[in-house]
Amino acid sequence: MTTDNLRDNLVAIPGVASAEVTLKDDETPVARVWLDGTRDGSEVRELVGALLGRNVPEIDLDAAIESPKRRSGLGRGLGDLLPEDDAHPVPSQLQPETNRQPAVASVSVVESSTGVHVTIEDNKDRSASVAVGDDGSIDAAVISAVRELFGFDESVVLGIQDIELPTGSVLVASAVGGTGRAAGAAFVEFGRPSAVARAVFQAMESLQ
Repeated sequence: MTTDNLRDNLVAIPGVASAEVTLKDDETPVARVWLDGTRDGSEVRELVGALLGRNVPEIDLDAAIESPKRRSGLGRGLGDLLPEDDAHPVPSQLQPETNRQPAVASVSVVESSTGVHVTIEDNKDRSASVAVGDDGSIDAAVISAVRELFGFDESVVLGIQDIELPTGSVLVASAVGGTGRAAGAAFVEFGRPSAVARAVFQAMESLQ
């Protein structure tokens, strides 16, 4: 898994505002995560640990998870929001928009009196909502929402396959369009819809 894919998977974790992944001299990936304050830190730590434990063995989570200063009042400058240690990279949400790669930030499935809807939000605060069709397929609604949100080609043929590994359940998405083909994969960590969205996004993004 590339550092970009690992970063996207970290950002998809509830409670994570942004994440950065770098390679040390010994080619060992090191992840740094910033929290958004919506989830308890210990809960997010556990979820991040579950993901990193599969992708980055023997990583020191105490050193990997850091929370930047939060703005608590008016009149504070941008410098107050940034880590004081110059060795820490600027969080993604504070970087220029052109430097931020699109990624799936959250996936929600809501059932109401009007039916069931799937809503996907990206890391740029954009969202797309699609109603689950008469066939009741949430997977199909998730795929449609990913296409709509990121503007992926409707003609690309997508497939989803479930794989059971000793380390957990994995969803593999295949994308075939024109003369190209690509694949994406995601562990089912926090629910199937989230895994489907992340796997499909990876496959479609790789086909671009």
